[in-house]
Amino acid sequence: AWREQVVPGLDLRVDTGFGRLQGTEAAPALVLADDASIRVDIDRSKVRDDFRQFTVHTRSATVTVLGTRYLVETSQGRTHVETRRGLVKVECADGRQQLVAAGQAADCDPVPDVRILAHMQAMDRAPDDSAPLLSLADRYDVLTRLLAGSTPERFIATADVMLARAIADPDYRRVIELARIDAMCALRWDLPARDAAAAWLRDSAPVAVDHADTIARTGCAEPR
Repeated sequence: AWREQVVPGLDLRVDTGFGRLQGTEAAPALVLADDASIRVDIDRSKVRDDFRQFTVHTRSATVTVLGTRYLVETSQGRTHVETRRGLVKVECADGRQQLVAAGQAADCDPVPDVRILAHMQAMDRAPDDSAPLLSLADRYDVLTRLLAGSTPERFIATADVMLARAIADPDYRRVIELARIDAMCALRWDLPARDAAAAWLRDSAPVAVDHADTIARTGCAEPR
């Protein structure tokens, strides 16, 4: 765990994972990666007069501080928020909103893109299916175009839904996993993407081996 004072009066403790700070001193924000846990403590007597709010963005929720102390955890795209003191506003990616008072908690699940999911399902066929099927390279190209036309967060959520199912073609599963790594790069989740690419390369790599190797060795400096 490590601590950081984001601005005077705003202390951030990262228990696990990592996030990326952005915004301004008056309205700082944190983009929190998957499988992370943070604690936020705000001393209203010490923040600047023009301080407005602190916001935490995950791929399934936006958490806006209306109070002073709370916990945000992410796991497999799911966001869990607990308020220890004060009041926090939670906006889930599916549009639900909730005010979470001290002693209460809220959860948000990732929202898949049904259009992308339909494409992913259509590109999976049983080995004995006689219908024509795109090559693995072509299916990877389709997935990267779908990623470009959506948001990385929704693409990851959709890929997770697909990967949780029984996929007829095991090589196609590996293609979806690589496209998911590309989505992590699009979010600038460099370290998790490097780890995921290295793990992906340990098994058979049906497509884009050089691309995955570059991510594993040097990170997402040149996302696809």
